[in-house]
Amino acid sequence: MKLLLVLFFLSIPLLKAVDSTLVKYMSVQKVKAYVRSGPGNNYKVVKKVGRYTPFKALTRTNDRQWIKVIGYNGITGWINASALTNTPAVIVKSSEANIRKGAGTNYETIWKAVEGVPFRCLKRNGRWLRVLDVDDEVGWIYDALVWGICY
Repeated sequence: MKLLLVLFFLSIPLLKAVDSTLVKYMSVQKVKAYVRSGPGNNYKVVKKVGRYTPFKALTRTNDRQWIKVIGYNGITGWINASALTNTPAVIVKSSEANIRKGAGTNYETIWKAVEGVPFRCLKRNGRWLRVLDVDDEVGWIYDALVWGICY
């Protein structure tokens, strides 16, 4: 019994190390990209997505041309690798989010973004993210209102 416990506790760090390498955030770098039901242009389009849309990359084909992804809303599919980048990005997951002039609720709301609006993440200041939209507008959003990665 002691041997089993020792083996179990020794295996925990290995499991974490493997899991952390399997999932990586990526975002769409092109104006539009297609999430497909399989790895190839001949597969059905599941969803059309725009620039900065973030995904978790799950795996890729052996030829590295297609990446299997999952989005914030659980949508899964395949995207051509040339459409993706490692640029940090987030997407609004709440029904509405205030985009502010600065990092805090004391700053003026300059516009509102609705669920599904993607942003490139420029920087983090505590729980606040400085973001850029597809029209090159810059503002700040609270991190609990979005899904994705920002450093």
